[in-house]
Amino acid sequence: MVAVMSETRGDMEATIVQAVSHEVRRTILRIVGSGEKGASYTEIITELGISTGQINYHLKQLEGLLEKSADRKYVLTPLGRRAVAFIDSITAEDGREYERYVKAAQAAQRSSIYPAFRWLLYIAMAFMALFVAMWGFLFYIAVSEGAPLIVYVVLPILLALGVAALVWLAYTVRRAPSYIKWLERGLFRGV
Repeated sequence: MVAVMSETRGDMEATIVQAVSHEVRRTILRIVGSGEKGASYTEIITELGISTGQINYHLKQLEGLLEKSADRKYVLTPLGRRAVAFIDSITAEDGREYERYVKAAQAAQRSSIYPAFRWLLYIAMAFMALFVAMWGFLFYIAVSEGAPLIVYVVLPILLALGVAALVWLAYTVRRAPSYIKWLERGLFRGV
């Protein structure tokens, strides 16, 4: 019984955190929660000023936290009310005393990726370094022994591309850009 309640609580926490992880979804929850009878689709679009495609995506992500009432307005579900209370509890306090901690957490989150994905990037860097060394050696041989003109054109291009790929991989390991986090979530969804 305790394990089932713990699992349900974990699901509820994960659902709320995922729902409020995007600014647009937090704003939609606030808009819907601010009216006594909820908010219509048109009111949400007008308030946010973003495309209908984006609105539809975020409304789909908020299923279970929002539902449509009989008069076709979006209203908060009990879980949605909890999500809004969670948002309000965070934003109600003066953020200045937490600024240092927020910046440290943001820096850590920006640069954090799964260890398995990090190792994939390290392996890619090792292979790329091997290719760059091989192309450099081939270029050295071509210069010292002579080679057709195409070799003098292709090998420097390959060397430049290899070095650029190495720099990009090193940046990716260090900074974890958002597109890498998106790829990572796709690869390691169940981890």
